[in-house]
Amino acid sequence: MKKRSSTHRYLYKKWHGFIPTDELGRTYDIHHKDGNHENNSVENLIAIPIQEHYDIHYRNQDYSACALIACRMKMSTNEISRLTSLAAQKRVADGTHHWLTTEHSNNVKESIKRRVNDGTYHMLGGEIQKDFQLKRSYNKTHQWNGPDHNYDKLKNGTHPSQKEWLCPHCAITGKGSTNAKRWHFDNCKNKQG
Repeated sequence: MKKRSSTHRYLYKKWHGFIPTDELGRTYDIHHKDGNHENNSVENLIAIPIQEHYDIHYRNQDYSACALIACRMKMSTNEISRLTSLAAQKRVADGTHHWLTTEHSNNVKESIKRRVNDGTYHMLGGEIQKDFQLKRSYNKTHQWNGPDHNYDKLKNGTHPSQKEWLCPHCAITGKGSTNAKRWHFDNCKNKQG
């Protein structure tokens, strides 16, 4: 998800001064009245309590914004998952979801639409996603397991940092790919035009 700039907060403070806080000590959100996050004019910015900001976006079915606000409100993971699922479903219905771009074949698009509609697409959250993540956790392949699964990979030699590479242009070898692609292969200074 694209990180939003805090320019609107800076400009609000410049024009209006102090941003108030609510009874829980949370700073008010700065809302764009017209919904255009590029329009940071003084008339378009308003400071509102975080719950009111959430309610506005929920009424407008802007579930992606709701999910971001819900994280700051420390709502339950189930509620945040429900909001992200609603956001994905809305983008699929609107035809704006990245799964539906031209880089995917029509068969893939139709398969995804069908699985979204019947609730079996794993990226929409719910029980299928939960079961999938629990299986990854049980198999020690989920990133939430911490470093244990990485230790196993290091022991058996399958960790990405142990993968050996050879640049075809300068014949330099190394392990891991951290800087390999930056300085070698297509970016190698010895690459012939």
